[in-house]
Amino acid sequence: MRTVRTLLALTFYLTFLAATGFAQRMPQDRWYLDSTIGGADSAHGTFGDIYSIAIASNEWIYVADSTIHVFTPDGVLTQEWPDSYSSDIAFGPDGMLYTLSGSSVRVFTPDGVLTNEWGSGLAGGLTVATNGLVYIADTADDRIRVFTSAGIAVTNWGESGTATHQLAYPTDVAVGADGMIYVSDAGTDSVKKFTPDGQFLEKIERGVSQYRIAASPDGLMAVTHTVSGDYLWLFHPESDFTLSLWMADFDPDGPGGVAQGAAVAFGRDGTMAVGTAASVYGKLWIFKRAYRTVGLPARNAPPLPVVYRAAQRPGTTIMDIDYAVQDTDSTNVAVAALAFVDGNNTLDDLLRMSTFADGTESNINCTISANEKKRLSWNVAADWSTELGQVKIEILARDRVGVLDVHYITIPSNGPDPELTISRSPVTDSDVLSYWYWLIATGDAAVNLVTGSVYGTTGGYS
Repeated sequence: MRTVRTLLALTFYLTFLAATGFAQRMPQDRWYLDSTIGGADSAHGTFGDIYSIAIASNEWIYVADSTIHVFTPDGVLTQEWPDSYSSDIAFGPDGMLYTLSGSSVRVFTPDGVLTNEWGSGLAGGLTVATNGLVYIADTADDRIRVFTSAGIAVTNWGESGTATHQLAYPTDVAVGADGMIYVSDAGTDSVKKFTPDGQFLEKIERGVSQYRIAASPDGLMAVTHTVSGDYLWLFHPESDFTLSLWMADFDPDGPGGVAQGAAVAFGRDGTMAVGTAASVYGKLWIFKRAYRTVGLPARNAPPLPVVYRAAQRPGTTIMDIDYAVQDTDSTNVAVAALAFVDGNNTLDDLLRMSTFADGTESNINCTISANEKKRLSWNVAADWSTELGQVKIEILARDRVGVLDVHYITIPSNGPDPELTISRSPVTDSDVLSYWYWLIATGDAAVNLVTGSVYGTTGGYS
């Protein structure tokens, strides 16, 4: 037997949204709805009013209504704990979850152990800077209050009023990618920008009462609204880029809108989570961003499987395969495996690997840790009825994005020419073949391999 190192880069499957003006500024970038959690048709039932969302460094999603709900990136509910109707939650650089509960700040480990509680008379929104300082938008007093992570008051700043530099009913606060402090100021229908020590810099107007605000890793800001909440407003403070996502576009059969008091948060990979109020069936919307514009951070890196060693155990028909999946921006990946007779890369020579020894079947067809060596112990004779010979082992992997790199760009209308959507890079035969391999290796019930041909519900595929 011999081993050939192979890798399969499974990248984006993208569905792009049309947005007036957006295509002209950033034609390769789009937001698309990846999944939803909750809602009337969900196994999780509905949330109450979602007050806040926070995404941990491992991309797990924390949702606050009257309870803290914890989900994996794939939407699996793992834990719940009560927290007295947290008005806002945020992760700090120490990995702890800070909640503004009632009128005080409570600090939890990621698995819900309360480690500290401090402050009193606090109400509004909070965020935690990279230096550990906790910024709280004190809605009642029109102030931004600053504390250490242990609850020691550092300073407070702000001035009541509706002038450009003043605050009137600030509902939330966020630290931008530029390190500046952005305040969602409902009383002046704007976002106010300050230095970390409170010096006023800019008023960013939108004409709609603001509520929650969040910052993406690459500098975008997202704002939800307290009224007319049918859309989410995204903008870049250093450019003229603005975008409104109309929520009804993603659920035409639903009541539409994110309603009053929707929540929003970003993950490190750019994932955006938006929470709806109970009046629109309490749902969490997970959006992905397709990074295509030159100058933006690199798009999600594809997982790269590497086979380090494959050897037959002496005197047995078991083949031990040591591999790892390298991925720079995903903690967990899904893994599958195939074998090919004599190393031929065709459907005719494909061998399903389905019988494993020593419990190693847990290292495929499930979510495993990236960047760690794993072992598969394949019982070759159980899956291959012919005389043993040379085989090529192929490890396949994917992260949370789709399988095929299909994406489109929109060419804006120009005079008499209508807007046009075109494919930016066509799918090749080899791309499709890799897709078949993934479906076959993971046992997808929608396809069947018979004598070198893939069959589906409508017949054979060439």
